[in-house]
Amino acid sequence: MGALLRAAWKGVRDHIEEAVKAAGYVDITRTHVSLFRHPTLDGMRPTDLAGEMQVSKQAVNDLLRDLERQGYIRREVDPADRRGRLIRLTAKGMKLEDTVRLAARDAERQLERELGRDRFLSFQEALVEAARILNDRA
Repeated sequence: MGALLRAAWKGVRDHIEEAVKAAGYVDITRTHVSLFRHPTLDGMRPTDLAGEMQVSKQAVNDLLRDLERQGYIRREVDPADRRGRLIRLTAKGMKLEDTVRLAARDAERQLERELGRDRFLSFQEALVEAARILNDRA
C-alpha cells in the first residue's frame, strides 16, 4: 500500500514540478517547491515546517535561505515569541504558491476525469479515512 501511495504522490509531484517549470520558475528545485504547503507556507515557523517535512531544521533553513535570496520569502521575527521566526511570502512567492496549487488541482481533475466522478470521490474518501486511522494511532 505504501509503495502505491508513493507512486501516486510521485505522479502528483511530477505534475506540479512540470507546471512550475512551464510557468518560468527555473531558479528553484523540486525540494524548494515541496516547501509550499497546504494551506500555505506563509506564517509558518521554520521549526514547524521541518517537523512536518521530517527533515532537520538546518536543511529547512538552508532551503529557506535560498528562497529568501531569490525573493520568494522573507523571514521575520515572530511577535508571539521574539526568539522565533515566521516565514512570509513575498508577492513573487504568492504567485509561485498559486502556481503550485493550480497544478495540484489540475492533477486532481485529471484523476477525476480518468477514474470517473464516483470512483474519484470514493478514492478521496478512502484516503481521508486512511489518514485519520493511521495518524490517530496511539
